[in-house]
Amino acid sequence: MPTFLTRRFCLLILLSVPALAQAPDERSELERKVDDSRVEFQFLSTPIGKVVEYLARRTELPIRLSRQASSDARVTFAGRDVPLRRALRWTSYLAGLDYFVDEREVLVGTAAEIEARRVVLRTFDVRDLAFGASDSPGPDFRLDAPDEGGLGAAFGGVADESPISTDLLATLLEENFESGTWDAPYSISARRGVLFARHRPEVLERIATFLDELRRMASALVTVEARLLSLGPAEWERSFRRAEGADATMVLDAATWEAVRSRLESAEDVVRLAELRTTGSPGQRVHAIEGEWKTYVKDFDSQVAQGAGVADSIVGILRDGTMIDVRPVPSGDGKSVSIDLVARAVRGDLSRSVPYGPEDARPEGSRAPPIDLPTADALSLLTRVRVPDRGAFVATFVNAMTGEARDRRLVLVVEPRLEETEGGR
Repeated sequence: MPTFLTRRFCLLILLSVPALAQAPDERSELERKVDDSRVEFQFLSTPIGKVVEYLARRTELPIRLSRQASSDARVTFAGRDVPLRRALRWTSYLAGLDYFVDEREVLVGTAAEIEARRVVLRTFDVRDLAFGASDSPGPDFRLDAPDEGGLGAAFGGVADESPISTDLLATLLEENFESGTWDAPYSISARRGVLFARHRPEVLERIATFLDELRRMASALVTVEARLLSLGPAEWERSFRRAEGADATMVLDAATWEAVRSRLESAEDVVRLAELRTTGSPGQRVHAIEGEWKTYVKDFDSQVAQGAGVADSIVGILRDGTMIDVRPVPSGDGKSVSIDLVARAVRGDLSRSVPYGPEDARPEGSRAPPIDLPTADALSLLTRVRVPDRGAFVATFVNAMTGEARDRRLVLVVEPRLEETEGGR
């Protein structure tokens, strides 16, 4: 299923689930035994080879000295009930060496050899994350809007984001996992939707966990439903008395919205003007429209030559209907949805027209062609709000788009809902 990921959404996952950037307990059985073992020893100018043999025999663990390391380096160190890791760290350090624990053995060797053992190459196929659905902004409802244009204006004055690329995803991982440690021998690069990462196994495992969580959340779907209602003053008071003043807004939790919705469904003084629904991926901009486009003659392109004339009609478009344009971003725990919202409603009228040209004498039976004078009653809303899952955002408009019934209230209700998917919510 196509996804839509942006840098902001990926960072949101990191911030909402901080454990992803921390090392999980992924120790092997041998690593657990090393961590749980304690030893007692007294070395006095003892060759490191003999030290390693003693620790292996005392703990019954597979501890060995690398063939590249000199076994003659001398160690003087004593301790009682010392954690094995501390003993390995200090004895190898005093011999000018280092040590490494994996699932098979404990190796004491040169610094370069141990560093090479700690670097692992792992590939991550992220084509499903980097190549996904694109934004789908809604059209503009203004009378003077270009016919081919979209909304154009960004949400909240912030430019729209493009889906994340594999290169940007690689940079994001480099900045948030062991930042500052990706110089040689470590590296991360992207090629044709695949990430190639070289680092310590535990770091790569944390990256894999993050990508799995990102994939789980990106595979979710968010449905946004909107209703435009006309309510009488008394019914509005009963249903939305928490709102204060004109153009009031409120956020209702799931339980409160369910009670309000049940009351509205049975109320008599409620007129449903529009019902819209759209579904998109987290972070994707989507829209829904209910209405129609009307054409009208707004002018003539007149050409006159040697007593003859011709007038070509210039056609305008009047958009009549309701639209929502949203970008939903669910929280990491799935309990709320943040939405950038543009809502517009227009009720257009083409009943007025005037004759084109001066009212001079005309041949009998002819008349001036008419020019339409469109009028539009409109409301518009641009906001960013966080709504509980299956709750609702409510905006009330007073004296707007209700024709002669100016005492009625228009109520826009926007309800985001996380859908259950195979990959999880």
